[in-house]
Amino acid sequence: GLGVFVRCSSFRRNANKSGAGPEIFQLMAGELLDIGVYAPLTANDKKHQHVFNCKTYCFSLRTEHYSFEYSPDDRYLFDISDDQTGEPHETARRHLPMYVNETTTGTESIHAENDPEGNVHYMLGLKYTGDWSAYVRDANNFMLKADGKTEKEIFVNYGKDYEHVRIREGYSKLPLKRQQVVLGRATKHQREFVLDVLAYESPSLAACVKFFSTKLVPEHYYGEGGHGIHIDPELRDRALQMSRMFRIRAERIIETVAKNREMAAESQDGSDVERYDPSGGIDMEQLMTQITDLIERLSRLSCSRPIQPYSKEMEMEDIAEAEEYHKKEGKDSLDGDILDLSDIDSDENDDDDDYDDDDDDDDADEGGGEEEQDKKKFRETCPEERRAGLARYKALLAKALTRRT
Repeated sequence: GLGVFVRCSSFRRNANKSGAGPEIFQLMAGELLDIGVYAPLTANDKKHQHVFNCKTYCFSLRTEHYSFEYSPDDRYLFDISDDQTGEPHETARRHLPMYVNETTTGTESIHAENDPEGNVHYMLGLKYTGDWSAYVRDANNFMLKADGKTEKEIFVNYGKDYEHVRIREGYSKLPLKRQQVVLGRATKHQREFVLDVLAYESPSLAACVKFFSTKLVPEHYYGEGGHGIHIDPELRDRALQMSRMFRIRAERIIETVAKNREMAAESQDGSDVERYDPSGGIDMEQLMTQITDLIERLSRLSCSRPIQPYSKEMEMEDIAEAEEYHKKEGKDSLDGDILDLSDIDSDENDDDDDYDDDDDDDDADEGGGEEEQDKKKFRETCPEERRAGLARYKALLAKALTRRT
């Protein structure tokens, strides 16, 4: 990249005719100077992990280069890349932190830190980790004269998890054989992004569909029928692939809703009961219409190569691969939220204990045992309407089974 250089002027030396004053820029051990916010720079920079995974897949993972974790909630991250091009957006290009180069062998003089709200700042200085000799060595390497003339380039290091990006950018220090292994894993990783879609919950699925329809390939941005702006063939094909996965997942959720209704009706002897709805409050029929429109629009966009056919047999192969992948990873079934009656204990009190959502639980002490921590984690990660509906539904089924026995 272009790189960022710093220089230092001493106010004392400039104001003093004798020239007395600090000769070098110096901070105390552990002190860091904030040089600006890396992200977020716009309201759109914060994205749900699922939305970002689908986006970065469409751009062949290159947007990972411009993303940072959002520390308060690992379900989200910051992404300063443009949603249509995958390159840094205009606002990011006007800020210096984006141009800081990375080093894997030199002195790390820039450190990415989160403020209390989770925003990513670039901090200038040398971290002190308790090893004084290492700190002195780095300080000597980074010595910056306070003469207002001498310039020094500053560098950041993103850690070992960033190695696949270094390989793609061509500056990895790993042996070639090792790089090939990492690239092979990256290819597998991309495929997992696709397979993961077939286990998304309804809110995540709806968010991804909205992002594709309004941000990634918004209406009237690209031309159609060979006219206007042509979409990149790889972007078009990957977006189509993801959109087809959205359709498969939506169909599965719609089927699940119908099956759950049948199960509830049978277990309650046909009585009208309040059922747990795996759609999460999303209008799945409307979402299916949006997905169909998205696929049709992608298929009409002006592009330099034709669309490869996608048969029913290929769809079934994708579903089979996804089922095998999720089974291997120990994730939920692709059918998702079909409730298994055999898992429901007929003891009504035990069921209430497992899914109790009273305020007492919210006020429980954080150190109140592993079971309490599990329940707290469930409440924090599961949407309010979902866990409330799940608790009511299981309680009703448990009562029905108790009456039958």
